[in-house]
Amino acid sequence: MKKLVKSLTALALTAIVAVSCSKDEVNFDQSLLIGKWETTTDVSIGAKSGKFYCRFDQGGTGVTWFPADDITEAEGSPFTWTLSKNQLDEYFQQENLGAPALTLTIATTTRAGAQVYEGYTITELTASSLKYTDNVDKAKKWAFSKL
Repeated sequence: MKKLVKSLTALALTAIVAVSCSKDEVNFDQSLLIGKWETTTDVSIGAKSGKFYCRFDQGGTGVTWFPADDITEAEGSPFTWTLSKNQLDEYFQQENLGAPALTLTIATTTRAGAQVYEGYTITELTASSLKYTDNVDKAKKWAFSKL
């Protein structure tokens, strides 16, 4: 009987550990996100193709730019961001979305002057690599290298 109780206890603990370690609960280190990132392959935005860039700054701010469309880092579109577990959320001001580089998949668009939200699920974040999937268009995957 003691063997049966020990076996059932071990089985129950194994089940609890297996359930509590799902991929959805990955906690990525926010400090690894800080810096400049470049797509690992060219992306096409409108009729233009080239590298796409993001810069994540301390304090939850950043900027995106697309040189193929003659947009420099200084002219890029600022955003605020949050990272919670594996969820990366970016918020752009509506008036900053005039450039074609920023017509990425947008999850929620509100009236002029309001924020536009873009949400992603991070699948990899290291000191040199960032990969995420668009929360709206799951087929859209992004891969970046840190500069």
